[in-house]
Amino acid sequence: MIQQNVNIYQKSVNRILQVDPNSEQVNFLDSRFYTRNEKYYPSVTYILQYFPKNKFFENWLKDVGHNADIIAKKAADEGTLVHETIERYLNGEEISWVNSKGNARYSLEAWKMILKFVDFWTTHKPKLIKAEEHLFSDKYAYAGTADIICEIDGEIWVLDIKTSNSLHTSYDLQLASYLQAWNECYEEKATRAGILWLKSKSRGEDKTGKKIKGKGWEINESKRSNEENLLLFLKLIQSKHGLAAAKQHRATLCVLMDRAMLYGMMSPKENPARLTKLPRLEARDRLIHNDEFWSVINIAPPALQIAMLLGRGTGMREMDVLTKTIHDITDEGITNIQRKRKAGNRVVKQLFIYNAYIDLALQISQKHRTGECLMENNKGQAVTQSGFSSAWRRLMKQAIKTPQNPNGVIDSRFSFHDVRAMAGSEQDNVQDACKLLGNTEAVARKHYRRSFDRVTNPAAPTDINEIRDYLR
Repeated sequence: MIQQNVNIYQKSVNRILQVDPNSEQVNFLDSRFYTRNEKYYPSVTYILQYFPKNKFFENWLKDVGHNADIIAKKAADEGTLVHETIERYLNGEEISWVNSKGNARYSLEAWKMILKFVDFWTTHKPKLIKAEEHLFSDKYAYAGTADIICEIDGEIWVLDIKTSNSLHTSYDLQLASYLQAWNECYEEKATRAGILWLKSKSRGEDKTGKKIKGKGWEINESKRSNEENLLLFLKLIQSKHGLAAAKQHRATLCVLMDRAMLYGMMSPKENPARLTKLPRLEARDRLIHNDEFWSVINIAPPALQIAMLLGRGTGMREMDVLTKTIHDITDEGITNIQRKRKAGNRVVKQLFIYNAYIDLALQISQKHRTGECLMENNKGQAVTQSGFSSAWRRLMKQAIKTPQNPNGVIDSRFSFHDVRAMAGSEQDNVQDACKLLGNTEAVARKHYRRSFDRVTNPAAPTDINEIRDYLR
């Protein structure tokens, strides 16, 4: 039996991000959302469903076969029971293994994990700040429930209780997202985050005193910094496997919930799936400064140098650049045909008059190509769209400054779409931008007309000799 109100020291904190008292958690099928001021934020765990599983998980699936669902449900039920019991313990309730009739309330494995938590709590005597706290990030539009926020040795910790047999990278991302959300919600900032693992192989206390652990349990901190884990989480949100999958999932939910309301299976309120605000790391369109453009192009391979020069000099789309051959070169310039699928397959024929960017791109192409395509890979073959995407990712990884890459040349990545936008932004007016890009005025204003600060960014070079000065 675990007695009531033993070693439960509490500390109060000031909340700065207020929450609507009507906020609630919405669960539908495998999805979970949180309401916040009449908006629906996807939960952290819902987002992390799209995090790639490791090879050990795949091997486990092969080993257990059709029993995977049964095993997973049993483990989930056991984890839920342990979490609920720990929450009752932190609320000061008395916990016992057997009920009044002498029957066991918990399996032996679950009871052992509960005792391990009590061992942690009574040994290190943390000051409880919050338990099962709903947290929101308005900055990145997500929400989640943190298991425990407490103070240990003067530092505020975000703890997540895990009852799994092993730890996964997604747990580190989950903790980093909770840490960010807590620091948005409260004045008292948390500085540490760790997984309280109740199935650890630890044999006892850490003799060096560097780690918090005991027999069969430990607080596991990520080898990466919380900032690095948060960045990984935000990249997952924006990745095609994360955000695109979430959009597809939301569309399915919209249809299912509409039908559920139609047949009276749900209360006839506005469909929460349609109000869900999917998270975004930052605006899709990034302003590229002139110096950034040339810094990146100087470390780019020849094929990407050609693409960036043609993108800025002509405003051509990625696919149009990839398909250019020597047959598209005329005495006047480069010809291009755009097909606007969203506008009824409208065909836009363009002729890009020679300029300094096109001239330099053609000179680089002539120096490196062996066939008819303007852009070729190391093997002399035409660059494919997937090959271009892979090369662009490698270039951005090389170009971005990070603690692991201090020699980077830019602070944040940009896309080829943003390079194309430079061409539109450098036109004298919107009409010229529309003509160059083949877009309507509304689209050009929304995506491709971006103001440059001419004080900190010199005007775009127009002479080929002036452009050469930017190249090392």
